[in-house]
Amino acid sequence: MFTTPAEDLLRRAAERGWSVDTSQPEHPVIPGLSPGFTRQTSQEVERDADGLPRFVTSVLVGGKDYYNYRYEKRG
Repeated sequence: MFTTPAEDLLRRAAERGWSVDTSQPEHPVIPGLSPGFTRQTSQEVERDADGLPRFVTSVLVGGKDYYNYRYEKRG
């Protein structure tokens, strides 16, 4: 996972039929499956054209509803 470019990793997830939320580019998630990826670091690493690290720098695996707060309507 950490040696596969992040764009390839997220594209492969989408090709499997999973929804990939990249609305927060530094913290993309797969809703309902709930791995959360971090593409944020202070280290000097290879970056893509958008300035994000080319590879994910960490992964959080939570329960399938872990990121639901990102989709709850507020108001």
